[in-house]
Amino acid sequence: MIKMTSNFILIGLIAISAVWLADSGGMVSIEWIGYKSQISMSMFVALIFAFSFLFLITVNFISGLCKFSKYLKLTPGKRVKCSEYKKVKNLDNGIDLIVEIVELISSGDMLKADKKMNKIKKIFGSRPSIDLLAEKIEK
Repeated sequence: MIKMTSNFILIGLIAISAVWLADSGGMVSIEWIGYKSQISMSMFVALIFAFSFLFLITVNFISGLCKFSKYLKLTPGKRVKCSEYKKVKNLDNGIDLIVEIVELISSGDMLKADKKMNKIKKIFGSRPSIDLLAEKIEK
């Protein structure tokens, strides 16, 4: 209800302003770098609204791109397609798991390392480096 009332008041103010601008025959004179330009007050206000609207659209678009690109950025200068993002995220998680496994092997906790090794095999499959880690756990 409050939002509807505030929108109604805003529309009323815009309508009153538009009627006032249409009735007044004022002119705006702009002098810049030796050039002089004169336009009507209503045209000047319409241009301000138009440029403000374009500015807001541009800012929202750029902010959306920045938010979107931060999800796709892996390393500086390297980006991936949206369809590949989930795969890359899994690889990042796999690399973190490998680091954890190496730490667990170093600390001697082979049971936890073996559990995490199963997760790694699901992500990376059978690769020589993964098999080497698995052999290290089995010993």
